[in-house]
Amino acid sequence: MKYFLATLILTITLPLVAQAEVQINEIAWMGVSGTNGQYGEWFELYNSGNEPVDLSGWKLYKSGGEKLIYTFSGTIASGEYYIVERITASVPDPLVGIGNEAGAFGSSGFANTGEFLVLKNSEGIVVHTIDQSSGWKAGDATTKSTMQYSGAGWITATPTPGQLNSSVATVPIVVEQKNTTDSNPLYSTQQGDLGGVRTKESQEKILPLLVRARKDPHIDFTFPTVVYTGNIYDFVGAVTLEYTTPSNGVFVWNMGDGTIIRTTENTPVRHTYRYEGIYTVTLSYFPTDRYGKAVIWATSTVIVHKADITIGILDSSTLSIKNNSNTLVDLSYWVITTPHGAGAVPDMTLLAPGATIALSTQTLSIGPLSRATLATINGTVVASTNNNTVTTVHTQNNSSRVLSSKVVPYSVPLEPLSVPQEYEADDILHTKNSTKNILIGGVIVVLLGSLLFLERFIAYRE
Repeated sequence: MKYFLATLILTITLPLVAQAEVQINEIAWMGVSGTNGQYGEWFELYNSGNEPVDLSGWKLYKSGGEKLIYTFSGTIASGEYYIVERITASVPDPLVGIGNEAGAFGSSGFANTGEFLVLKNSEGIVVHTIDQSSGWKAGDATTKSTMQYSGAGWITATPTPGQLNSSVATVPIVVEQKNTTDSNPLYSTQQGDLGGVRTKESQEKILPLLVRARKDPHIDFTFPTVVYTGNIYDFVGAVTLEYTTPSNGVFVWNMGDGTIIRTTENTPVRHTYRYEGIYTVTLSYFPTDRYGKAVIWATSTVIVHKADITIGILDSSTLSIKNNSNTLVDLSYWVITTPHGAGAVPDMTLLAPGATIALSTQTLSIGPLSRATLATINGTVVASTNNNTVTTVHTQNNSSRVLSSKVVPYSVPLEPLSVPQEYEADDILHTKNSTKNILIGGVIVVLLGSLLFLERFIAYRE
């Protein structure tokens, strides 16, 4: 009996011991390096126990346990690390090929001013707490160094996702400014280029810095690094020179696919890629249209994919949308058209890789479903249904929201379709028949008129 009770106690307590050995190990509350990196947040768990732990139903809260950030679904092995990434339209995959799970982190993510984090298991028992409500004690928003547990406490160090944490805090250094040459622009913010003055990208690539002068010339890009063909999206580049931000001059965008866009104001520009590829986007600034060389220029890489979307009708009021690709798709403001009307997909409707969602027509304010089409913001048809039979059109979508409704230069003419393409055939046939009938009628009128004239002419001669 004694051994039975001992075995029973061990059976009950061992899972609790294993769970208690899972803790938050590293936090990238500041995000990652690169464009829109502030949204690329992630955190890491570590299992120091001897047994794997099923994380299904575990939850991470902030505000001392009041606001839910994330609900887990996987399993963390003994002695292993477990990474959870924040998914946003700007940064859909902060740590490519490294993360174990991903989610929206309660939409707002981690506050840069600090958080009180609480990790609970599936039974609601508190496993680990980190009270940083008065401000993060480690991590750096400028250098993107993360907050890591060193065994003795939290330190600021170079990110170590999925690896052993640093034991020593990062030592800050200062990079001296170098003189430019006549063959280069005055300022160059090309990634990895150290031939010009100190730049944002080069600082992040050399070693983390804790101090960056405000007067450093740079260009801050705001656009997604992964997009899809066949849709319009905005490119934003904020130019900073010394302490000023120029609003006038000549801003030249090279979209990397042979398209050049010139503007006289520092405003967003719009572009649509037609084909897949990896394109290098360049923004150059000239004070006047007669200035010989760019005062500052910067580059960023855009990866263009093809999306594979199918749609189907679940019932008269519900449409299914499936993402067959392996990348996140942002359906914000896409248009669903039916014979009874058209409606825009709500903002921030994100479709995970391989995921299927059901969308109610009540959300779109359109009538019953008999057939439907899904089109991008600029009217490019992506997929359609016909009598509940799914027909996929491998035309593509945009993975970014339109950043501004202000009129900006277009790289190619883009006219939204007034009706889906599948409905245009009947209209064209009707137009052709109408034109044919008008021509025949005109010929008959001319012949009758000619005969009447001839008759009168003969009578006059007689």
